[in-house]
Amino acid sequence: MILVFCQVLPAGAGGKNCIDEAGKRHADILVEWCKAVSPATHPPCNAANSCDLIIDEIKRGCAFVRQEEASPYYCQLTYPRADE
Repeated sequence: MILVFCQVLPAGAGGKNCIDEAGKRHADILVEWCKAVSPATHPPCNAANSCDLIIDEIKRGCAFVRQEEASPYYCQLTYPRADE
């Protein structure tokens, strides 16, 4: 799903908020994914930020949890475990 969101965002959309870039439904999904995996104390998991910023935080968080057996499916799609 992360890859799909990345592909539908217009180039240079980094200055807009994620709701304007991808729509409320997709922005809400990204925010939830971000909150679920971000190791940050104050993560940028807010639809008022650009989707690129939120996606980068999801990728960063997934890099931390990708080896866990119960990592979120979107992390498994983006960062497959080494034994797969």
